Amino acid sequence: MELSLEKYKGVIVPMVTPFDKQGKIDIILAEKLINFLLDNHTIPFVLGTTGEGGLIPVSEREVLIKILIENKRDGYPAIAGVIGLTFADTVSQANKYFKLGVDSVVVTLPGYYELTNNQIYNYYSSLANNIYGDMIIYNIPKTVHQSIPVDIIEQLSYMDNIIGIKDSENNQKRLEYSLTLWKERKDFFHLTGVNTLILKGFKQGSKGMIPSTGNIVPGLYIELYENYIKGDFPEAEKIFNQSAKWSRLYQKDNTLGESLAALKFVMSRMDLCSPHMMLPLTEIGDEDKTRIYKEFKKLIAEDDKYLIS
Repeated sequence: MELSLEKYKGVIVPMVTPFDKQGKIDIILAEKLINFLLDNHTIPFVLGTTGEGGLIPVSEREVLIKILIENKRDGYPAIAGVIGLTFADTVSQANKYFKLGVDSVVVTLPGYYELTNNQIYNYYSSLANNIYGDMIIYNIPKTVHQSIPVDIIEQLSYMDNIIGIKDSENNQKRLEYSLTLWKERKDFFHLTGVNTLILKGFKQGSKGMIPSTGNIVPGLYIELYENYIKGDFPEAEKIFNQSAKWSRLYQKDNTLGESLAALKFVMSRMDLCSPHMMLPLTEIGDEDKTRIYKEFKKLIAEDDKYLIS
């Protein structure tokens, strides 16, 4: 990768967004969480799917961007998601974030109309021509209900300010094909956005991982990454299997929205986040809280070295 893109390697955590009871950004908890992730040598990525980015009012999104920039550290890129239905609003938000100081934006497709391949290409190429900074394409069919074809991404990848792909499609063949195209590229990178494909991604040449479970145990993923880089694959596999236990804690048998609520509940027990959700998402019920907290304590008893003290 070009030197300027090296900073995107490793562990990027799609940060949850702490709210107060009125649905406003909880500034104190947001700052605490950003620094928790940075202290563990991971890169915070705000306003993504895990951060309920598409549900937060635009004015509140800018509050979180300002907190991120105020706590920015050398060597760690400031990354923000842009989720919108209109082209004009997406351009406006992206350029506002660049003005505030972000290094790159991660942009989804607008999830309303089904788009042709030509429309997908025109959407991202038009964005690239109208925003003032670097863009990472975000493929997440679970929320926008459409996959971005790899060959379309390949065409877009040669535009100067399209620097990478965050791929959250759980498709191993797609992963393998993607990395035959991009693993040797110096000007474009691939980030694995599916927890279960993290190790396969690294083995195929992905430059980074984006695990939502990193909100709870960022140090675990850093250790996984470091062991993989130094060639200790058995230890990396062992850590990966441990990470799967933490992921199941809040994801098992849940929809995506329910998983996010369960994740926030766990983090509220760590004093890293509040359990409040942005409508139409809601908090988990008392029965689920009791069950999850019991499982949480079991995991702590097994291994608590990655948890905040």
